[in-house]
Amino acid sequence: MTLACGQIKKDCPEPELRAAVLNTFHELYPIEQWLHIYTDGSASRINKGAGAGVFTSNLQLSCPVGAGSDNYDGEIKAIHFAMEATIEIDDNTTIFSNSQAVIQKLSTPGIAVT
Repeated sequence: MTLACGQIKKDCPEPELRAAVLNTFHELYPIEQWLHIYTDGSASRINKGAGAGVFTSNLQLSCPVGAGSDNYDGEIKAIHFAMEATIEIDDNTTIFSNSQAVIQKLSTPGIAVT
């Protein structure tokens, strides 16, 4: 992915990368025209269960995922939770997730996500 700064991701130092990613988000999905939803799923310990979180500029939601769930399960639940929470919003909406595994799974045609 080429970032708004014109650099390739692997060539950017961490602070510059963070700023470039945010600039790219705002160029592709201007905050004035798009609702930005950030999701996160995390597990504290194995078999203790994960949690899912959804954050926007005016909304913060969280919920438990269940016993034995992991970070991946939390991320899937967070995205599902975000979609449910915004289904009736008539605006442009974009969901940001930091889980490459979940994004790849959701991008694969014909693969069911449970």
